Amino acid sequence: MGDRIKLNRIITICIYATVIIVPFVYLPFIFVYDFFYWPKYMALVFISTFLLIQVLLNLDRMHTLFKFDWINKLLLTYFVLITISLFFSLDPITSIQGRINRYDGYTTQVIYMLLFLFARNISVIDKRFIKLVAISTTVLSIYGIMQYLGFEPFMRDLTRLYWKAAFSTFGNQNFFGSFLVLQLPFSLYIISVYRMKWGYLSYSISLLALMMTSTRSAWIGFAISFVFMFILLLRKNNHYKWIVLVTLFILFGFNFMTDSHMISRFLSIFKDANVLLTTSYQSNPEVIDRLGSVRMFIWVRTLELIKMRPWFGFGIENLDIAFGQYYYEDTIKLLGRYALSDKAHNDYLHIAVSSGVPSLIAYCGFLLRSAYESFKTLDQEINVLFFASILGYLACLFFNISVVSVAYILWIYLGLLTRYKTTEVQ
Repeated sequence: MGDRIKLNRIITICIYATVIIVPFVYLPFIFVYDFFYWPKYMALVFISTFLLIQVLLNLDRMHTLFKFDWINKLLLTYFVLITISLFFSLDPITSIQGRINRYDGYTTQVIYMLLFLFARNISVIDKRFIKLVAISTTVLSIYGIMQYLGFEPFMRDLTRLYWKAAFSTFGNQNFFGSFLVLQLPFSLYIISVYRMKWGYLSYSISLLALMMTSTRSAWIGFAISFVFMFILLLRKNNHYKWIVLVTLFILFGFNFMTDSHMISRFLSIFKDANVLLTTSYQSNPEVIDRLGSVRMFIWVRTLELIKMRPWFGFGIENLDIAFGQYYYEDTIKLLGRYALSDKAHNDYLHIAVSSGVPSLIAYCGFLLRSAYESFKTLDQEINVLFFASILGYLACLFFNISVVSVAYILWIYLGLLTRYKTTEVQ
């Protein structure tokens, strides 16, 4: 019994630390080539390896750590399919280890799955974890706001030397935006459930940072998670009026501060949608291709690539190779130069083109089964929090990409949402 409690405690501490501490792993030094992605990737390698060693030291607990329910069966199916896809990859080495500055290869996918499986063993969520997530997000948001305002306390690399956007320790404003989509619901939870006033400050700072990323997909994702939380949680107490008021104050205040740039960028979503619905691709392909910051150009051609290799794709992290082989001239024609397209900018299309349509079906089946099981436990407020966070992020991934600096948090939250014993916080 003592060894069992000790192992559970080790797993809990490691999982909590991964969410709270790893986002801060950032090395802005002149002798480091990659400030953002490699350090976080190595931190995940270290944590997952440490946890695996603990399992090997407690093999008698294997059957309780990794239960064979439907969620895990679908995850196993996805794992098998992406493993098979390695044998059909254009560049198997890159598929296994991932591209430089991405580190999102097969080994990283396995790390995500392991973190998910370990997170499912945490039956009771600690209140201190919820609070620390909100606090750490606030600190990272303050750093992002400082960057937006032109004050950078750390060294910048040449790529980001003149960027005016909030990207914090994540290397890109889109990635920071998707991180905030995952974390902002925690401040709302603290306000609504714990009724702590400092939650308003945390929420305001993080929401302002989200606006400063100028990431439309993140805005959409957070809007969805906010509405979900509002319906199931926030409107149940009197705090929702203040939450709405603070939200509107931040949004309109930032829009005024940027001379209506925010509302113009937001309305561009509907403008692009209108062009897409009223314009024929056959008659105006270049107009369509330029929509969504050239996302439509990538999506249309990614769909063609999926048709070429529907079963096992071109290989994890091999999209840039396939794009270069088939659409080099198209890219030159549209942009006037060749730009690397290593991600589909829609995570679901990216899975299909990388490891095949069956793997996408297995992955979506895994998500849907997780959602189905979670619906049974939404009477627990903590599960509303995790569901809202995950829902907003998955919506964001329709227009964004999965990256090693953020995606591990999604998998941990999925594990916490579908934990084996769905017990409230303590």
